[in-house]
Amino acid sequence: MDSESTATTCYRHPAVVCQVRCTRCERYVCPDCMREAPVGHQCPECVKEGARSVRQARTLVGGRISATPVVTYALFALTVLAYLAELVRPGLVDRFAMVGSRLVGPDGTPLPGGDGLFLGSGPPRVEGVAGGEWERVNRLAGLLLWLVVSAWFTSWQGHLGGLLVGGALALAYAYAPRDGRRVVVQAGAGAGLVVLLAVTAAVKVSELTGGSVPL
Repeated sequence: MDSESTATTCYRHPAVVCQVRCTRCERYVCPDCMREAPVGHQCPECVKEGARSVRQARTLVGGRISATPVVTYALFALTVLAYLAELVRPGLVDRFAMVGSRLVGPDGTPLPGGDGLFLGSGPPRVEGVAGGEWERVNRLAGLLLWLVVSAWFTSWQGHLGGLLVGGALALAYAYAPRDGRRVVVQAGAGAGLVVLLAVTAAVKVSELTGGSVPL
């Protein structure tokens, strides 16, 4: 028997003689068409078909994992927009600066720096922290001070209740079944918490009003 008549060729490249078969469809594949598989090699078509049947990875709460960093791109876009706004209106930098110090005219117009002579209808004034605008450094200091002071007279029960309710709702969303009952369980957990909050609020109102709950 002639050896050429028994030679096997690649199903994609008939001119290439090969002896390796795809472990899935058993078609002959040449080295250019071989794809590594858990066992042996597969052809490109079988690799694509296997990829379609692979279960997509999801987050803990069942969301799809995206390869596109949407939040990062959004932050980039906001940064670029802020820079463009600064170019169009340079005064925005001083307007929103936490620590600002500049000279402004009587009408509020910013004056250029330097030792030049000011010709205007009145003396210039200093704007910013140097001019007494301590609120520029007080968006963060005031908040921290309020958190410290309010801890002495705010309701710790309310904060604890918010933590427990939020944690319970998060657990219901995270560990709900992945089948058709998922939406029902999540919605039921939310509705149950709303009912629980309504009942506890009614009981508290009843205690404060001496047993009568206003409608």
